[in-house]
Amino acid sequence: MKTISKKLGVFGVAAVLLFLACGVISGTWVISFKLAENETLTWTGNFFYGQVDMTDASEWKDHREYLKDIDLVGFELWATNNTDTEKTYRVYATYVGSGLNHLTSRSEVENKATLILDDIPLPDSAKTYITYGQSFTYLKGIDKLKSYVESGSLRIFAMEAGGADNTNVHIDSMRVIVTFTAGL
Repeated sequence: MKTISKKLGVFGVAAVLLFLACGVISGTWVISFKLAENETLTWTGNFFYGQVDMTDASEWKDHREYLKDIDLVGFELWATNNTDTEKTYRVYATYVGSGLNHLTSRSEVENKATLILDDIPLPDSAKTYITYGQSFTYLKGIDKLKSYVESGSLRIFAMEAGGADNTNVHIDSMRVIVTFTAGL
C-alpha cells in the first residue's frame, strides 16, 4: 500500500511540474479604464484627448511579466450631441512612448495617430451610449491598438469626422476595456 501511495505521489508531482513547464496554468484578466471622469478627457478646441495608463492597475502589475496575448480591446462611449444635425465621430490612438503625445491639430492626429474607432454615429439632439459589444462594429487598426495596449499606456484622441469640431458635441465619458491572457 505504501508503494502505491509513493508512486501516486511521485506521479502527482510530475504531473504538476509538467503542467507548469507547458504553460498550462494561465488565466484571462480584464482591466477597465474610464476616461472623462475627473476631467481626464480634455477638450482642446479641436478634439478630445486623454491617456490610459494600465501600469498602475493591480491586474497589470501582477500579470504583466507573464503576458501571453492581448485578447480583446473594446470601448464604451457616452456622448451628447446638442446640435440639430447628426454627427459622426472618430477615435485615434498612439502609444505614450511614441513621441506623438502632443499632437495639437486635427491634421496631425489624422496623419500620425492610428484610427481605432471609425464612423461612430451621434444622432442630433440626443445622448448616445455605444456599448462594449457595439464598439467592435467601429473598431479599426486592431493590431496596432493591441501593441499600444501591450506597452502599458496609450493616448486617445476623439474628434468629429470630416469637418471642424463643434463645441455643442461632447464626449461625456469613455471606457477602455482590455482582456488579456497571462500564464506561467
